[in-house]
Amino acid sequence: MNNKYLWTNHARKRLTERGEIKESWVIDTIENPERSEFIVDESGEKYHYYKRIAEFKNRVLEVVTSANSTPIRIITLYFNRNMRKKL
Repeated sequence: MNNKYLWTNHARKRLTERGEIKESWVIDTIENPERSEFIVDESGEKYHYYKRIAEFKNRVLEVVTSANSTPIRIITLYFNRNMRKKL
């Protein structure tokens, strides 16, 4: 995996369990999002990145990272059905 990113165990598990999601899509979503949000909640500051994946019927991939970590810490990833109409 890319040294620019630190994958949490949860994120790695999601990538493995959801075999349809490619690591390259995750990286591209972070580096070239169609939309991003900065969110502060009880678990800290996070960035949410969104991108339509053309190779997967334009479903929207959401990748959540920690806002304050180097390398970039990937927390979770999933296809977000609710964002499909918002992009």
